[in-house]
Amino acid sequence: MRGRGWALRLSLSAAAVGVVAAVVLRARSGLASPCLTESASPEALLPSQPPAAPGSDLPSGAAGPAFEQLEPFESPHSWRFGIGVPYGAAQAAWAPRLGAGWWYSWQVQEPAGVEMWQMIRLKGGRLFPSELAIGSAARANPGGTWIVGNEPDVIWQDNLMPECLAYLYHEVYTLLKRSDPTAAVAMGGVAQASPLRMAYLDKALKAYEQRYGESMPVDVWTMHAFILREARGSWGAEIPPGLEDNSGWLVDVDQHDDLEKFKAQVAAFRQWMAAQGYGDRPLVITEYGILMPAEYGFGPERAAKFMTTTFDYLLAARDTALGLPADDYHLVQRWAWFSLADSQYPTGDLVNVLQRRLTPLGEAYRNYVSGLR
Repeated sequence: MRGRGWALRLSLSAAAVGVVAAVVLRARSGLASPCLTESASPEALLPSQPPAAPGSDLPSGAAGPAFEQLEPFESPHSWRFGIGVPYGAAQAAWAPRLGAGWWYSWQVQEPAGVEMWQMIRLKGGRLFPSELAIGSAARANPGGTWIVGNEPDVIWQDNLMPECLAYLYHEVYTLLKRSDPTAAVAMGGVAQASPLRMAYLDKALKAYEQRYGESMPVDVWTMHAFILREARGSWGAEIPPGLEDNSGWLVDVDQHDDLEKFKAQVAAFRQWMAAQGYGDRPLVITEYGILMPAEYGFGPERAAKFMTTTFDYLLAARDTALGLPADDYHLVQRWAWFSLADSQYPTGDLVNVLQRRLTPLGEAYRNYVSGLR
């Protein structure tokens, strides 16, 4: 959800550039691009507060340890624990101090510190960065994991019709495997594993098979696991492009941290993977956390309880029918908390980047991972 800015508007210039990029892809591939669509310009759709500086405030007396006081460490399970790092490599040094074994930053960049996953954005039908930059980065960092797209189902994120997602995924997959045959390619996560979002993915898989005569090749499936309302013109995740429904999940704000709904999403996504023939692939939650502000009842203690109880579940959840055999049938292989520090949604911040200290939530994250055996 990085950069979602629930009141964000796509500029006319950005939309125009996306059209130009789609035309270039069409000319290169020889196939008509299905990505020549208008970008949405949604109004404010989530109860929101004015943006604050990332991690700018800590409750009185609640300042955690400073960066200089924290030694990097690993637990036996650190490889499962990740972090979304909105400000990139400059802040990635926090990851090993929190006990996280991997991180990503919604962009392509040079790896720093612990394992980093790359992300290629598809916003408006355009690749970010360019094909040249993607190929160069893949050759320079062999064996990396590449997430293709970010919430293609959300109208103010990558905002793609299912047919466009199938087309762009094929272009990127082909480019990455040509540049680095050892690259692992992951489909970018939908906002939540609701029936509407799974129907959106069904349409994308069908479009891919119809266009290319084979199943979509996906090395790693990713998902986001937020709990948001689905209704046109309302707050929340809205309706995916290409679907005619007017509503889906009609959750209330207070359900944003509903643990049972979180668990149900994991089960639903794994069931869908099995039905589509991807049961032997890893599943990674690349984004989840608390977006609602303290003013809506989501203070540090409530956020920490949600985080640690989901950690408990994710570490323990196994199913011999649905889990990954190569991982002792765990349902989810890795997960990344949102986020290290974000200016628009600071409730889930693990770090106060201005004071260079852990937040209370960051202390809870570090203590949890350090306590694992």
